[in-house]
Parts: sequence; structure tokens; C-alpha cells
Amino acid sequence: VGDSVEHDIAGGQAAGVATALVVSGILADSGDPAGLFDEFNAHADYMLDAFRWR
Repeated sequence: VGDSVEHDIAGGQAAGVATALVVSGILADSGDPAGLFDEFNAHADYMLDAFRWR
């Protein structure tokens, strides 16, 4: 689970685990992350608007 396609999603895929991209983090102002998926050849299994502990 992370907000970076380059680090969190690509790293999770390299480790062979499912990934979840949180789009309200560092990507909040970048719009659609589809270009980043292609750029880093990494695709999230899940996408979340937010992630919070309660």
C-alpha cells in the first residue's frame, strides 16, 4: 500500500505481492496515474481514494 507508482507499486510487484495505490497522497494533484503506470511498467492491483486508521 503506497502513494508512489515508482517506489511502492513497482517494488510490490517486484516482490510478488498485491499492490494498492493511494491516489490522495503525492499523486493528489497529478490527475490520472495511467501515464505513470506505463512509464514505470507497474500496475496497481487496487486503487484507493484514501487510507486511514481509525
